Amino acid sequence: MNSLAIIICILCCSLIFIAKAIIPGGLSRIPTNDINMLLALIPLEREMDHRWNSPKIHRIVRIRRAYSQIVSGVKYYVVFDFHETECYKTEEWKLSSCRIIGNNHVCHAHIWVQAWKGKNKLVYQINQINWNKMKSIFFCFAIFTSCAQVYVFGAQNKQSVPIAGGISATSPDRFHIVVPTLIALEREMDGKMDSPYIHRVNKIKDLKTQVVAGIRYYVKFDFGQTSCLKNATTVDGIGQCNDVTKTHKCEADIWEQAWLDQRDLLNFKCV
Repeated sequence: MNSLAIIICILCCSLIFIAKAIIPGGLSRIPTNDINMLLALIPLEREMDHRWNSPKIHRIVRIRRAYSQIVSGVKYYVVFDFHETECYKTEEWKLSSCRIIGNNHVCHAHIWVQAWKGKNKLVYQINQINWNKMKSIFFCFAIFTSCAQVYVFGAQNKQSVPIAGGISATSPDRFHIVVPTLIALEREMDGKMDSPYIHRVNKIKDLKTQVVAGIRYYVKFDFGQTSCLKNATTVDGIGQCNDVTKTHKCEADIWEQAWLDQRDLLNFKCV
């Protein structure tokens, strides 16, 4: 067994020197806040929780590591923290009110996304990774494979990686991801403005995201006041109100669960 472990260690270590590029069809390291991965994982949270042998509800709190693979669709391999909450599965709860109080479990899920079939598939789920019980041969394999991954992906990930589960800054070329959400909540935000005039989302100034059982957006934007009066403009006519006469600098805290088609405006203020 020891000889076999040494041989495998040597073979894995050699990956460091021969892996100059990502092999097509192979695993690719992706950011822990990758939107497509999150949209595949989060909707399966309840299914994974039902597989968990516990009376308490569990929530995904932190993504530790994620990979993708192109195989007749896209496969995601995700390691994440699955926290126990105070809520019981047998009772009616609003998930957002379930406070994290219990133990954390480090879990692994393998998800297969075939968009043309219209449904994501949870291929398998390891409820808890117990590193202490791993055999030395697998431990050796994991260590040297990780070294190879660092060599291959290190040059591609020179930018700092955001803290999984924390608030991550979004580059300006990615601001467009929040536009549909802002537009969907535009009328609700306008209703909070103490003004008889219709306001429109004008320009996004800053965007941060966070994984919290969905996507939470912290967005700063210009909210333009138009010459259209709220009591004299129909819903269909709002699209014609584009003449901005005054700009307000606003901030919104939005929680979106796309698979439920649900968007909640948690906080909104303007100056």
